[in-house]
Amino acid sequence: MTTHPNPLPVAPRGCGASGGCGRSGPSQPCHCCDVPDTCDLECLERPLFTAGMVLSDTDLTALVDWTDARVGLHRHRGGWGVVCGLDVHCDPDRPGSVVVEPGYAVDCCGHDIVLCEAQSVDLTGCCAVRPPCDEPAREPGNTRDPDHTRGPDTSASPLPPPRDPCGDVVVDLVLSQLVSPAVPELAETCSCGCDRGCDPDSRIVPTRLREGALVEPVRVPFPRSDPMRDAAERAQAAYHACHDIVRHWVEAGEKADASRDDVVAWLRERVVDPPCDWWDRTCAELDGADGPTQVEEVMVRALLDLVIACRHRLLRRPCGRCDTDRVGLARVWLRRVEDTHGTTCVVTRVDAYRPHRRELGPDTRPVPSGAEDLGDFVWQRWEQICSQWRRLARTTPRTVLDVPSTTDDLLQVLDATDRLWWACGDPAPQPIVVEDQCLGTRVIGFLHHRKADDEGGLEDLRGIGKTYARRLQDAGTSTIDEITMLEPGEIAVVLGCSDPVAEAIWLDAVQWVRGTR
Repeated sequence: MTTHPNPLPVAPRGCGASGGCGRSGPSQPCHCCDVPDTCDLECLERPLFTAGMVLSDTDLTALVDWTDARVGLHRHRGGWGVVCGLDVHCDPDRPGSVVVEPGYAVDCCGHDIVLCEAQSVDLTGCCAVRPPCDEPAREPGNTRDPDHTRGPDTSASPLPPPRDPCGDVVVDLVLSQLVSPAVPELAETCSCGCDRGCDPDSRIVPTRLREGALVEPVRVPFPRSDPMRDAAERAQAAYHACHDIVRHWVEAGEKADASRDDVVAWLRERVVDPPCDWWDRTCAELDGADGPTQVEEVMVRALLDLVIACRHRLLRRPCGRCDTDRVGLARVWLRRVEDTHGTTCVVTRVDAYRPHRRELGPDTRPVPSGAEDLGDFVWQRWEQICSQWRRLARTTPRTVLDVPSTTDDLLQVLDATDRLWWACGDPAPQPIVVEDQCLGTRVIGFLHHRKADDEGGLEDLRGIGKTYARRLQDAGTSTIDEITMLEPGEIAVVLGCSDPVAEAIWLDAVQWVRGTR
C-alpha cells in the first residue's frame, strides 16, 4: 500500500457536519443537496464578432458558455465516467477515512472533473447512531417512559440483528464538479461623462473560476441489492408492458359479435402512438374483414405493429436527461466502534469496481452484472446480425415463425421471448424470427433455455408466457410434469389456444421431462 504524508487535503464534507452523511447547517454550503444540472440536449448559439463592435462581459461569457456546451456534447459519443486515476483505498493515518488519488473524470453532463491532488475523505460521521423517527418526544427533565401507566416491560428483549461480516454501515463514494472563485479583484464600474471616467462605486468580483472536484459519501440503505440488476428489472418491466395492449384485447373475452366500429372504438380508448398510416391500414382491413376470424387476423397485425413501435421507443438510445451529476468511485464498508468520544467508525472494505464505480463509457441499456445485452438484436434483419450472433453464441440456429393467427397466440410468443439479456452461465438463447410482408425476416425476440440442473417452471416451456402460466395454475396445473399428464386437447381447452399450439406445448413438456430437449 502506498503511504501518504500527513496531513492530506481533506475533502469538503458536503451535506453534513462530521464526515458527511448528515444534514448541512446554515453556515456551510450544501453542494450535494442542490438540484442537479439536467443538461437537456439543446441547440447551441455561437457568438459572432464583427469589426468595431463593443464587447461586454455578456458577450465574452457567452463564448465561454458555448465552448463549455460544445465540449459537453462529446459525452454522447465517448460517454462519461472515470477516465483515469481516482483510485480509492484506506487512509493509513486515519482509520475512519479513505484516500482518493488524483485523476480525471467526465460527469453525465459532459463536465470535466479534475482532482489535482490526493484527498482524504472523512467517513466517521456516517456511523453516527440516530434515534428512530418514531421515538416519542419527552419533556425537558423527564426521563421516565412517557407512557408510564404501562408499568415495567417484562417482555423478553429482542435479539440483536446478526452482525454483517463486512461492516455495519455502507456508503458510496461519489465525485462531482465544484466551481469556486479563484482570483477576486477590485473592479470599478465605469461610465461615460464622468470627470475621472469612472464612478466612485467599486466592488469585489471574481475574475477567475477554479474548476475543482468534490468527493462525498452517500449512505446506502440496502447494500445487498444490486443496482445494475434493479435498473435492468425496471427496464425489463417497461419493455414487457408493451404487450399490455395485446393482453387487454385477449382478456376482453368474447368478441364474436364485435363490429368494425366496436373494434375501432376499443382502439381509440387506448393511448397509442402508431407507426405510419396505421389507422388507415387497420380501418381499411377491418372494413374488408368477413367474420370474427378475419377480424382477429387484422387485430394480430395491428397489435403487433403497436408492440413493435412501443419497443422501438424503448430500445433506441435517447439523448436523455441526466439523473445525477455525480460519478461513482467506490463502495465502502464501515464498522462502528466505541471510543472515548462516542461512536465512530473504521473502514473495513473498499470496492472500487463495477457496478459501484462508473468507468468511462457511453450510456447503455441496463442489464445485470455480467449479462449480455440482447436489445440490439431485436427487430433487426436476421441476415444483418447472423454473423455477429454466431461470434457471440457460437451457433446460428433460429426458429422461423409465421405471424400468429390469433391474438392469444401472439401474446404467448411476445411473453415467452421478451427477456432483454442473456445471463452469464445460461445456455445460448434461441433467436425467434418472423416473416414480415414488407420488412423481411426480423428477430422478434429470444427463447431462453433452462440450465441442465434447473427444475424449470411453466414459463420455461416454449409457447407459455405469463398469461398461459396463470391459466394453467388456475386450472390446477403448476408443474411441467403435470402438463405431460394432460392430453393436448385438454391443454387447448384450458389455454383457449389452437390444437397445434397445445400439441407443441405438450411435446416440449415431454422432451423437458425426458431431458431430450
